[in-house]
Amino acid sequence: MTGLGFTPFGAESCAPSPTRGRYGETRVPVRILFRTSVACLFFLMIGVGVIIGGCVQLVHGFTDRDAAKHEATARGVVVRVDHNRSGGPTYYYEFRVNGGLMQDSSHDCNTSLTRVGCNAGGQVLVYYTYEPFNASKLEDFADASRHAFRTSLLEVPFGLLLTGVSLLVLKLRGRSDSSKDTDDASSEDDFTGIPIAPKD
Repeated sequence: MTGLGFTPFGAESCAPSPTRGRYGETRVPVRILFRTSVACLFFLMIGVGVIIGGCVQLVHGFTDRDAAKHEATARGVVVRVDHNRSGGPTYYYEFRVNGGLMQDSSHDCNTSLTRVGCNAGGQVLVYYTYEPFNASKLEDFADASRHAFRTSLLEVPFGLLLTGVSLLVLKLRGRSDSSKDTDDASSEDDFTGIPIAPKD
C-alpha cells in the first residue's frame, strides 16, 4: 500500500540512499558512482563493437559489388544443413564448373529450385565468381552487396551514437568528481573552528 505512505519491505535496499558529508552536504554513495562508470564503459565497448561490425559489413558490400560484375551461375545441390543455435543454419552444397566438382557453404540460401527447398538434397542456383576473389553464394552477389550496405548504414550510426553518449557521460562524471574534490578541499581550508577561551 504505497499510496498511504507505507514502504514495501525490502524496497529501501534497492533505492540509492544519499549520505551526508562532513559539513552536511549531500553525497552520492561511491558504489553508485562505480556502477555508473562500469555501465558507461560497458556501453562504450558495445558501441565500438557495433562500429567495427558495421565497417566489416561495409567492406563486404564493396567486395560483393565488385564480385557481382564477374559472377556466373551453376546448378548445385544441398548436401547437408547444420542448425547452429547461435549462428543460424549453415548450408553445405556442391556444384560443378567446367567438369570440376566444387564444394562450399553458406549461411544464407535464397536460390532453391525445387519444392524440397534448401533442405538436404534440394537443388539450388549457385552464384560463383573468380574476381576479385574465389567465392560462391546461394544468393546474387548484388543482393548480398545491398544487404551489407543497409546493415552498415544501420550499425555504424548507432555505434557512433552509443559511443558518443558513453564518452559524454564519462566526461561529465569526471568533471563532477573533480569539482567535488575541489569544493571539499576549499571547505576544509576555510574551516577554522571555534576558539575556546581558557579557563581561569
